[in-house]
Amino acid sequence: MKKFKYILYIFVMSLLVVSCEDNTGSVTNPGTFSLPEEVKVSFTDTNPNPEVIEGASTTFRLGMNQAISGKVIVSLSVTSSDGGVEATYPSTVTLEDGQSAKYFDFSPDADGNAESCEKYTISITAVDVQFSNGNSDYFVYNGDYTRTVSVKDSPTPLVTTAGDLTFNFTWSGPNGGNDLDCRILDWPPTTIFDTGYSTTPGESVTLGAATADGSYVLTIRPWTVNDTAIDYNIEIVTPTETRTLCGTFTNLTGGWTMEFVAVQVDKVTNGADVTYTITQM
Repeated sequence: MKKFKYILYIFVMSLLVVSCEDNTGSVTNPGTFSLPEEVKVSFTDTNPNPEVIEGASTTFRLGMNQAISGKVIVSLSVTSSDGGVEATYPSTVTLEDGQSAKYFDFSPDADGNAESCEKYTISITAVDVQFSNGNSDYFVYNGDYTRTVSVKDSPTPLVTTAGDLTFNFTWSGPNGGNDLDCRILDWPPTTIFDTGYSTTPGESVTLGAATADGSYVLTIRPWTVNDTAIDYNIEIVTPTETRTLCGTFTNLTGGWTMEFVAVQVDKVTNGADVTYTITQM
């Protein structure tokens, strides 16, 4: 009986020794696994939704939180709201060895056509990393990866017949409840020709057919502002043609504390033809 107890004791102690050895090994020999260092490639400018007139350009900044030894090649793609891309831009932007950011330009082409609220979306589609020192301990991914450009038409003539020129002005916003007013003035301003001061959404103002040739402006007077960015549409109606302008107002203040020009129209009459040159401001 004593021998059996002694054998059982040795057996239990051997189990404890094996268990301790396994546990010690798992703590002191964790292997070579380590998490990669994160490099975030993204747009790093403060220009997320610029409005650009045709033929002009806007600038964006691509960057990452740290430079690396090697090249980071960022691929870009551009899509258009009307299906056709008419713009000049780089298809790739390369951050060279030790460079953490780079600027590039985007320029909508001046084609002389009325585009009616065309927008371009610029997207980061791929990031290719080429290391100069063989180091692969970086995990590269996209962060803020798009920008949207609203295109303003270059001033283009609208030839029509004699008649009223009407502006139908509508707007929206993420929170709603915005109340924007407008009016038509000559330029430089001396006379008010019409006002849109209703409390319901949308305003409509008219420059009468009998108004003399000259320069006129549609101005915006914010009354109630609940959003930092407010999208708008301005439908310009003539006897023979309608054009639509659109864009985004930012940083408005209410209570008629500000007034600014949204559209300038230059009127010239030649016989039966009336030509309006429309400039979105």
